[in-house]
Amino acid sequence: MKRITLMSVLLTVVLSSSPRQYHFVNQNKNWTEAQRYCREKYTDLVTINDMNEQNDINQLLQRVNSSADRVWIGLQDTWIWSLNNSDFYRGKESQFRKWEPTQPNGDGDCIYMNNDGQWHDDRCSKTKHFICYNGEFS
Repeated sequence: MKRITLMSVLLTVVLSSSPRQYHFVNQNKNWTEAQRYCREKYTDLVTINDMNEQNDINQLLQRVNSSADRVWIGLQDTWIWSLNNSDFYRGKESQFRKWEPTQPNGDGDCIYMNNDGQWHDDRCSKTKHFICYNGEFS
């Protein structure tokens, strides 16, 4: 019973096309709590560097088949990534964005991704499921 409960709380998917491991966390936390959780257990909230990684995250959400239609990602404030270390990124990776056409609209300073893969701004105090990742500095 304990093993089943643990599996329902955290689902991990390793995608072969990415050097990172993505972790869907089936808990509702505000953005700051989600970031803290990811930094304690993994590397950080997910950073999406290009369309390939965006597609990997979309696949993850489809695989876990969660009712979570909005998940926190690591983008915040003036649209900088949670992991703000230039040594980690190659080229213009830190500049990748996939906003929904009407976004950002000033609703908040933290970013979530919906189940269609579009990004939205929202108040950081709202609670949502979230995605962490394991990665290494290049």
